[in-house]
Amino acid sequence: MGQQPDNADWDPADVRYSTLRWFAGYPDPGFAEGPSRVNPLTGEIYDADIRFDAGMTRFFRREINEYVNPAGTPWMPWMEEPRKPFLAPWHNRPAEFCDLVGGAVRDAEFAFDLLTARGMDPQGPEANQFVHDYLVEIAAHEVGHTLGLRHNFRASTIHTLEQAQDATLTAKEGLTGSVMDYIPTNISTEGQKQGPYHQTTLGPYDYWAIEYAYKPIAANTPDEELPELAKIASRAAEPQLAYDTDEERGGGPFDMDPG
Repeated sequence: MGQQPDNADWDPADVRYSTLRWFAGYPDPGFAEGPSRVNPLTGEIYDADIRFDAGMTRFFRREINEYVNPAGTPWMPWMEEPRKPFLAPWHNRPAEFCDLVGGAVRDAEFAFDLLTARGMDPQGPEANQFVHDYLVEIAAHEVGHTLGLRHNFRASTIHTLEQAQDATLTAKEGLTGSVMDYIPTNISTEGQKQGPYHQTTLGPYDYWAIEYAYKPIAANTPDEELPELAKIASRAAEPQLAYDTDEERGGGPFDMDPG
């Protein structure tokens, strides 16, 4: 991957190119999205373009809004009636809905301010690393969507809070089992051992899901692939591969996970 030169002879809107586009100029933290286009006949993903708003890193701009004038419930189009009949709530919202960034920005703002209050130099290398890793975590999540992965809200259960402060362990397995979780900033109790603030490595679930979806299998027909796919899928009960997605996460009348 390289940066598009000013005199490039290709267009990021061209379906032949997958890009990460950085938008600047918005006054407040806005968005990060990972849309993709899929062949409706085969399911093959043939193009993806991740969009980032530079305002996501402007933590200080939002302090008065978040702390002095607490925001009310954000407007969302699916909260209005009428809803589409005969569809579960998660199908009465925009397709491939992901609201990671809204929460991630607010979480990072609070975490950054807390660390600054504890003595972190907001212009120093630790602060720069914080912002860098925060962007890596969000980018990984959005790339996961472009590859066809859904949210995994059970991934945060594979490690204890104590294990999350073990940098050797998290470098190998991630803070959680998947970048497709909504992962809060990892901050330890003041004075205690501190691990990485954000997830910058893939988790066990991510490797497993991508293996099932994309592993090259020597076969002449789809049926000949089934034994190898069944072998991969047979690991589903392993604790590190725990999985819950949007329909199971809680917050609606059709929840399927009592946890």
